[in-house]
Amino acid sequence: MDDRRPGRGSRRTPQRADPAAPDLKNDFYAQVRARGKTPDSEIRLRRQIVKLKELRVKDAKELSQLQTDTDHLVRAVNQLTVENRQLRGALSQPSSPVRALPTQPRPNRIP
Repeated sequence: MDDRRPGRGSRRTPQRADPAAPDLKNDFYAQVRARGKTPDSEIRLRRQIVKLKELRVKDAKELSQLQTDTDHLVRAVNQLTVENRQLRGALSQPSSPVRALPTQPRPNRIP
């Protein structure tokens, strides 16, 4: 039976990889209980999981801080933009108390 539908690509229904998988898992844990200790590979994996969880928490804190910093920087840029517009507007008035500072001469650019 073909699971393909026109215009949809191929779709397959998921199947269990191995019907004996639960038995293998049960056998594994039975052997672990019989030995009386956890295998080294499982200990390593559990340590790695702990480290990854700690790293995930640290990354979440850093991301939160970066988002906060971004918000503050956007506010600062907006405030400076408003002030710049106000100063330019005041500078364009004939009786302006704002005075333009002299600028340094710039060397000619070479094309």
